[in-house]
Amino acid sequence: MKQSIRILLDSLIDYAGLFPPAGLTMPDAVRNYDEYRRSEHAWALGRYIVPASRLEELDDAAADEEQSGFLQLSVLASDDIDADVRAIEGRHEIESIEMKAESKKEIDRAAKAIGGSWVTYVEVTDLTLLDTIRKRGMRAKLRTGGVTPDAIPTPEHVAEFVRACVDRKLGFKATAGLHHPIRSQRALTYEPDAPHWTMHGFINLLMATALPRFAVEILNEADPAAFEFGHGGASWRGERVVVEKLATLRRDLLTSFGSCSFVEPIDELKELEWL
Repeated sequence: MKQSIRILLDSLIDYAGLFPPAGLTMPDAVRNYDEYRRSEHAWALGRYIVPASRLEELDDAAADEEQSGFLQLSVLASDDIDADVRAIEGRHEIESIEMKAESKKEIDRAAKAIGGSWVTYVEVTDLTLLDTIRKRGMRAKLRTGGVTPDAIPTPEHVAEFVRACVDRKLGFKATAGLHHPIRSQRALTYEPDAPHWTMHGFINLLMATALPRFAVEILNEADPAAFEFGHGGASWRGERVVVEKLATLRRDLLTSFGSCSFVEPIDELKELEWL
């Protein structure tokens, strides 16, 4: 494996098996996470994503699997952030909180409730709120897809978000619709009659963050051969990024993405001979 790929993928994929289009039961999702953390590619596995409202259900499932001590959690907050904070206080396995906000007031209220105890990702559609997120010591969150075509943002919108975060030196994560390494037309769900649509690729997103000046072009890139990965760096159509910058990118900017499948991204990376 090339060093650049190892750096880019390290702890990258947060497992969201509870959510569409997978929509697994809690026991099945916990069992999968346990399997993935024991697998050859466990180093690419990030956190287990769970709604705050289902933490007790998670405890029961994890106890049955005898693996509660190995869970690394990212908790999705509800509209009642104060109640969520009370529910998760004292839980050592929680690494981050994820929430949505539509106003500065909501962000300020959440920051007060959370108090800096956990890394917090805030999903916003209004990019002017990124300044508030940064001021409060939080991170941003970008929704990159969904189970219907209208849920998939344009490359231009994603590029605008990426550049805004890079300019502010603001860390962020992505969620939804990033099962595939490279931009491609795929089925939006696992149903036999599922609609097909062009979905964003997580390699595209990583490299767009590394090369924000070319973000729109990279996000539109559908040719895997346009990307190259070596021990000293990675490149898109000759535009090279050294491994030191890739490491900084992963640490300070694009920290992870949520996917309801861990197997799908890994298998497709193998098919491309990048793993």
